[in-house]
Amino acid sequence: MRDATEDIQAEVALGFLLTGQAGHPLVRRVRDALAAAVDPAVGMIPSPGASTDLERGEHRNVLAIMVLGWQGRLYPGPTLSPP
Repeated sequence: MRDATEDIQAEVALGFLLTGQAGHPLVRRVRDALAAAVDPAVGMIPSPGASTDLERGEHRNVLAIMVLGWQGRLYPGPTLSPP
């Protein structure tokens, strides 16, 4: 945890969530770390270099939103096969 960026932490936690392991202790640890990483002045997780450029931080923050707001269900996407 200490060496992984918030991006990596969120990706690992999301993997646990997608495989139905929301109760795994690592998920709670990552959620706590992501919540603590949010800069309340800008409402997002800054980069490791402290940048708060939203365009450059979109990936990291979208992953964090997915992990922190996980509802435990997925919805089917569009049908891409020909009619």
